[in-house]
Amino acid sequence: MAYDEPPIEHVRVADLRLDLQNSRFPVSSVNAAAAMNLLFEEHDVLEVAKLILRSGYFDDEFPLVFQEDGANVILEGNRRVSALKALWDPTLVPACEQQLRQMLKHHATEAISLPESIRVMVVSLRSRARRPDPHEGQTSNNFRNATLGGSSHFTSAAPKTLSGPGPATLMSPSIPNRAHTARRSSANP
Repeated sequence: MAYDEPPIEHVRVADLRLDLQNSRFPVSSVNAAAAMNLLFEEHDVLEVAKLILRSGYFDDEFPLVFQEDGANVILEGNRRVSALKALWDPTLVPACEQQLRQMLKHHATEAISLPESIRVMVVSLRSRARRPDPHEGQTSNNFRNATLGGSSHFTSAAPKTLSGPGPATLMSPSIPNRAHTARRSSANP
């Protein structure tokens, strides 16, 4: 088979959806809110969010996306994208919301530079993006308990979009207007 290079596209972080069939999630019928909580609780996504705030978002390895039912589904890169989504809207991860808000306040200057869109590699077939996953076959006791109603960290609420105020408005009262102005002026020279 000849090599067919997948296209690279810019996609808004808000428009990216978690792959609920990802092997990190032991139950494929999980909702996006529970999936986000699982990633934060068991796969160190809070640490990824800290790194993004401290060092910036690097797109040297593009998330792989498959377009399904008109949505951009993340096949590879769920942790990085989940970290970005949570930094834009901490309410997406109730168990870590306060920590995320504190991080955003502490890194207010850096939060201004969080990308609203990122480059992704779009694959035409789900199977083209699949690589052997070291987590394959593992199950999560916390996740299993949550699907049975045993954990308060998971929620069955419908996932929110990132249409909220964004990270700049979560900072100190004197920063939001300057932050939005700075972002607009740097985006539109």
